[in-house]
Amino acid sequence: MQLEYVTASEVAIPDYLSESFVRYNDKINIEDFTLGIIGMEEFRGNEANLGCESGPDAIRRQLFQLKNFPKIKIIDAGNIKMGVSYKDSHFALKSTLHEMLKADIIPIVLGGDKTLLCAQQEAYYNLHFPFINILQIDEKFKMGNDVDEEITAENYLDHLVNQEPNLIFNFTQLGYQSYFVDALTLDINQKLGFENIRLGEVKEDIKETEPIVRDCDLLAFNVSALRQADASAYHQPTPNGFSADEVCQIVRYAGLSDRLSSIGFYDFNPKYDQQNQTAQIVAQAIWYFIKGVSERKKDYPVVNESDFNIYIVSSKEIGYDITFLKSKKSDRWWIKLPDDHVKYKSHQLVPCSYKDYQMALQDEIPTRWWKAYNKLV
Repeated sequence: MQLEYVTASEVAIPDYLSESFVRYNDKINIEDFTLGIIGMEEFRGNEANLGCESGPDAIRRQLFQLKNFPKIKIIDAGNIKMGVSYKDSHFALKSTLHEMLKADIIPIVLGGDKTLLCAQQEAYYNLHFPFINILQIDEKFKMGNDVDEEITAENYLDHLVNQEPNLIFNFTQLGYQSYFVDALTLDINQKLGFENIRLGEVKEDIKETEPIVRDCDLLAFNVSALRQADASAYHQPTPNGFSADEVCQIVRYAGLSDRLSSIGFYDFNPKYDQQNQTAQIVAQAIWYFIKGVSERKKDYPVVNESDFNIYIVSSKEIGYDITFLKSKKSDRWWIKLPDDHVKYKSHQLVPCSYKDYQMALQDEIPTRWWKAYNKLV
């Protein structure tokens, strides 16, 4: 398979990383790789953050200084140069990611601006994904804008949910800050059956993000979600946000997820980076993602019930039993929705946590069960 639209990065891969990283050339077989890095030199979706088009190689410089990568084959496909128009860049990224996904390679996108999430999502068209779950990590989001306009940082989520064909089964906004998000946006998301999870909720127990991340097919992490004290490399950083270690933990969960098939890091702007601190954080997050992928247990979505402990809890409130599965390989939990109530079999198993099981034992219906049931029946 040939990768088009890409050029070699200016950052050399050190010899000591040769066991893991290979720079793309037309003599290698891309299907032999597990992960693929692709940079996107584009800022025009978020023109206020001019300079983020230079982000990919700044991240690479820090990534290639790290040690102890797992022995997993990674192809660095270089960068997609900015097209004549934004639409050209969008098409080039979508096409390149589509080829990677078709070859069962997990793309790691080094942005570019955050509107490129639309191209990341479109890459799933005409593949084996009837529906996909999207997770975006950002401090703010906005919906209710005109989709007839060009894609911008103000309206890209409206374009995302109105694209045809529409593959989105669920969209989760993780870590938003209430004072940045208007009531109309929250109302639209609620009517669409999507999820909004505040930063404060996440910080109460970071481990409870694991089932949320495990349930997504693609993840978009925007650098603006990091607090300014940890990461300054955005045109408008904010004092509150995720810490560096919290982001690394969440991204590691993404790597461990058997379901997740692409991840993007967007809006990083080296022009505002102090002593390369933000580039280091993103590079370390990628390291944790790669580490997570190397440790996948392959206990989902192909389920052999002999690999699970099954727990059945009778519920007076809903009038029938709730079935929980706990993986013997990974100790992770799922809720199984009733066979006769599910429209989409591929979504019958809902990731959950031990806390959800404990709630059910107290005859409290887990919130995850209610949300999944209402969406699927």
